[in-house]
Amino acid sequence: MIIVGRHLRSADNAGLWEGPTSPDVPIVDEGRPIGYGLGHRLAEFLRRASILESPFLRARQSMDCILEAAGLTSAEGERLVVCQQNPRLGELDFGPAGWTASLDGLGGIYRHVFSSGKCFAVDGYAQMEPLVIDLQDAYRRGAVDVFIMTHGWMALILVMIWFGLNEDVYDRLANLENGGIIKIGFLSELDEAPVFQSGEWGVTGIRFRTST
Repeated sequence: MIIVGRHLRSADNAGLWEGPTSPDVPIVDEGRPIGYGLGHRLAEFLRRASILESPFLRARQSMDCILEAAGLTSAEGERLVVCQQNPRLGELDFGPAGWTASLDGLGGIYRHVFSSGKCFAVDGYAQMEPLVIDLQDAYRRGAVDVFIMTHGWMALILVMIWFGLNEDVYDRLANLENGGIIKIGFLSELDEAPVFQSGEWGVTGIRFRTST
């Protein structure tokens, strides 16, 4: 089973961060209860799983919170398990808020070019694809347990690549809630019907945008 989580509520999410989003945005205390809940629920899984995390502060603080609740930190707050930081899990640097154009003049967040000059369709895909390939190869060699702490839109790009979703589907997906999780695994491993399925794999925890 692979569980992919979005970081807990951050200062940026809470409207308390001035300027563009950066790797140094921390989480806020109001988000910690969700992390504690995740830690309690996933304690057994986390003890046997390989753990990957975004190097961004809000992801690392979220992981600390989850591990504490899972009983996987010392009295001094030191981690008792290895967590591998992977830069491919870091959120794209969008630059100042908003976007400037689209790759082809069409709408949809997947193909929008942000003011930093980056977009999900090119930069997000290229950043995440090698990690997805590595995870799929490991899974084919034998079922593995992995917990990934990343960012909402990057989690969705991971799912998009894994299941071969097109951009129209991506643009209908809702961002993960802070502290939300996605589960990817063999169909026999999942505890509910998959939202998407590709061969022997399925994914749960995906939400769609509500039309207004």
